[in-house]
Amino acid sequence: MIALGIVTLVFSIVSLGVPLFLGALISALSGFIALWACKKSNYYALATMIINMVNLMLLTPQKVAPDNIDRWTLLGPLKYILLFALLVQIIAIVVYINNALKRKLIEA
Repeated sequence: MIALGIVTLVFSIVSLGVPLFLGALISALSGFIALWACKKSNYYALATMIINMVNLMLLTPQKVAPDNIDRWTLLGPLKYILLFALLVQIIAIVVYINNALKRKLIEA
């Protein structure tokens, strides 16, 4: 599972440099893979989810619009892909926290 976490981390770092639509799809793909890596409370998967959330919420809208225009209205249909990818990241974080709590309860 560590290798899977490293693969998701590489995907999320690559998605930082890829513009708009393809970057959001790569972030969603790495989020899906991070869901599998979360089963063992993989720290690389957690780092992937945090990087993807920063990319989807801050960096991708910054690439689209100048400073004085509302970014979400300018994104158009891309905003649905971004919101879907963001939802995948949130689900992956919930799964990670759930598995971490289960491990602590089993160990205690």
